[in-house]
Amino acid sequence: MNLLKSLKKFHAFLGLFIGPFIFIAALSGAIYAFTFAMENWVYRDILTVKKGLQAKSLADQVGAAEAKVRGESRLLSIRPAANETSSTRVLYTDSTLSASQYRTLFIDPYTLEVKADLITYGSGGAMPARMQVDLFHRDLLLGKGGRWYSELAASWLWVTGLSGLVLFCTRKKREGNSYQRLVNKHVYVGFFSLIGVFMLSVTGLTWSEFAGENISWLRTQMQWQTPSLNTKLNHRPFKAYELTQFDKALLSARQSGVDSSRIEIKPPRKDNEGWQVNEIGRSFPSEVDGVLLDPETMAAIDKVEFSKFPLMAKLTRWGIDVHMGTLFGLVNQIIVGLMSLGICALVVTGYGMWIKRRGWHFKNSLYSELRKLSSDQVIYIGCIALPIAFFFPLILISLLIFIPLEEFYFRLKHS
Repeated sequence: MNLLKSLKKFHAFLGLFIGPFIFIAALSGAIYAFTFAMENWVYRDILTVKKGLQAKSLADQVGAAEAKVRGESRLLSIRPAANETSSTRVLYTDSTLSASQYRTLFIDPYTLEVKADLITYGSGGAMPARMQVDLFHRDLLLGKGGRWYSELAASWLWVTGLSGLVLFCTRKKREGNSYQRLVNKHVYVGFFSLIGVFMLSVTGLTWSEFAGENISWLRTQMQWQTPSLNTKLNHRPFKAYELTQFDKALLSARQSGVDSSRIEIKPPRKDNEGWQVNEIGRSFPSEVDGVLLDPETMAAIDKVEFSKFPLMAKLTRWGIDVHMGTLFGLVNQIIVGLMSLGICALVVTGYGMWIKRRGWHFKNSLYSELRKLSSDQVIYIGCIALPIAFFFPLILISLLIFIPLEEFYFRLKHS
């Protein structure tokens, strides 16, 4: 009984102290899910072109971008138009930009007009508006230090959901006053949001700083890592490439089985590198094949195929794409948005319950409740909690901060 009572206290403790972090991450995630449709509308004049008779060569399209840039930035890659009414993207790196940000020129493949010169973000090529929402969701626009907030939210989200599930399975439904009706709403929203809670938490942690490194280590140990091209070539000094090689790279990749309409072509940028052509289609069915080309002969010398990925690598790819709202398009975005809003509702109803019970209705702090547990219960909890705290460092750090804060409040209250 003491264990269940402590669990209730622990769940309420998490809602009170971690709830604000989870709410901000969930709300910004919901907004992000709906920015895809907004982006296609706001930037439609840049992303789309009027179909012409014949598209120019990739060499001509890159040349148009190079003439605009004039050596101010360094060419990274080109993403040819995905269909007859799409613009081509030519990406550049720039020392003035943050990580994963690229100077992107949008080229009309028929007229070679430079339709826009904008900063895009990430592998998904987020436009400026969606980039800002993405960065706010990721780090509150505070840079590397701000990432701690999202990692804290993701680290605790699955724990909060799991503890809530245990309480759901052991609760007795009660009817009557407004407080109990609010409890019932909280419980049922939590139950139906549970799959989203675990999915968003686990996939979100793959981008985190501390837990993300541990997840990468675990994937390596379990041989779950995603196959990638061996991009290093021995004894191949860098030679300036010709723009006509972009067309040759495209042709060679097509002949090697890279058949997606959405691809990215990367020329070598330093010694011992080859040309890379990767599929970047993130909708189902996933198109993430890639091929490495010899910079002299343009022949394929290495290839990765999604169909040959290990199961866990496929699940990781799909999980991340679901989180990003790209795997199933608009349906995916609506579902992720609704799941995120459901998590927001859990936080709001949780605080509503706290207010209706006039704040801390528990007689003791979490620390005091844990002290009441038997030695066997403490050992049992420790065997579970210590590995979790080691794997998710911000869980331990936040507990070391918030438990003393709550204990101080109770001591001040009863002094």
